[in-house]
Amino acid sequence: MAKRKQKKAPKKSSFPIKRIQPKTKTLSYEFEADVPIYDYLAGKDLEDYEDVAQVVEDLTLDIEMGYFLQWEAVMRQEQGFPLSPKHKELLAELEDEDNAGSRTLYINELPRPTRPWYEIMALTVPKLLLPRFYTAESYPVTTTFGWPKLAQCLAEHGRELSVPTGSHTLVDTLSIEIQQRLWLQHCFHALSGLGQTPELTLANEAEQKRLTEFVEALRLHHQTVKALNLTIDKLLTILVLPSADEHILVERLLREFGLESTSQRLL
Repeated sequence: MAKRKQKKAPKKSSFPIKRIQPKTKTLSYEFEADVPIYDYLAGKDLEDYEDVAQVVEDLTLDIEMGYFLQWEAVMRQEQGFPLSPKHKELLAELEDEDNAGSRTLYINELPRPTRPWYEIMALTVPKLLLPRFYTAESYPVTTTFGWPKLAQCLAEHGRELSVPTGSHTLVDTLSIEIQQRLWLQHCFHALSGLGQTPELTLANEAEQKRLTEFVEALRLHHQTVKALNLTIDKLLTILVLPSADEHILVERLLREFGLESTSQRLL
């Protein structure tokens, strides 16, 4: 897919994913041999973090630009599925651009995908989750912003997209725990970079605004913090800082959340 300029996700604890009527039948992605197709994961190693991050970025942008919805409209018409007003609008636009009555093989010079958007999401998004987040390491921006941007994109542009059989929301293919862990990983962005250079430390007064941002992020994502039964001890099994920065962070969290020990729940 063509790369497009990315938008920074706004500061929201989550994005409303509208509940939808469960489907009893889904689109078929089995096509005749002469139908051009685009394999979204071709050439991508899903054990390579950079590749995973790139796929998630492309998926988000292509949902926003309508690639998947346009092709779903075409496939729904081909397979006899009901068409929403939006589907009909997209099909009418395609008929204006191409020869009316001919089968659509390309849209904007791109063939149809070999798998639905939600399958690509299920295969890639969970792999963004790191078992431990080291602040001194350099990660792609998608590590902390990939999930919020995709969630926002689905909330804004995904209402007409198809979903798997039995799904109630657009993100049902991801477990609640995975979603919560990804929101927590998003919070770590405030501390990213600590330890990469001698100046990047919480002992530096210029860097202490990171503490305020991190506390604000945890409070903003209070539902995630509560659902994960997050304590400082548990947090530090996932979030890894230089020892001096860890001590400063612990002291700030104890004070901000009114805790007497690191084993108490934050919220």
